[in-house]
Amino acid sequence: MNANFGAPLSKMPVLETDRLIMRKMTVRDADDMFEYSCRPEVSRFLLWSPHEDVGTTRRYLKFLQTQYAQKKFFDWALDLKSTGKMIGTCGFSHIDEDNNAAEIGYVLNSDYWGLGYAAEAVARAVSTAYTRASSTGTSGACASRRKTSCATKRRTKTLFS
Repeated sequence: MNANFGAPLSKMPVLETDRLIMRKMTVRDADDMFEYSCRPEVSRFLLWSPHEDVGTTRRYLKFLQTQYAQKKFFDWALDLKSTGKMIGTCGFSHIDEDNNAAEIGYVLNSDYWGLGYAAEAVARAVSTAYTRASSTGTSGACASRRKTSCATKRRTKTLFS
């Protein structure tokens, strides 16, 4: 990654994969996001607790709008092309321009685990970041207690041994 990594993503382009539309989250996503963010199995290995009500989700999404506006947030909503349903998020949770590094993460509705959506989204996000930042290489590490998370990163070549 080059030292100006965050700048190319500051406009948060809409992305597409074979099965997904990747776009900025909006407050209109509250019901779909709450459907998975209230589930303990979804947040089990994350830094947040399950949302107790849709109001919590709505407040979070409102907060994200300020983060997008300040160019401090680089996560996409993952919508199924077939239905328009938001099934999760994927993006860069931390960008360290001083060290030319970034962390990528994703959260999926557990109804859609094991179907390749995470791999598809991660691959598209990484491809976009490197293309826009004109980087030539990637390396990564996996600090997840979920074996499938590390497997996803291996499949998408965002993790090398």
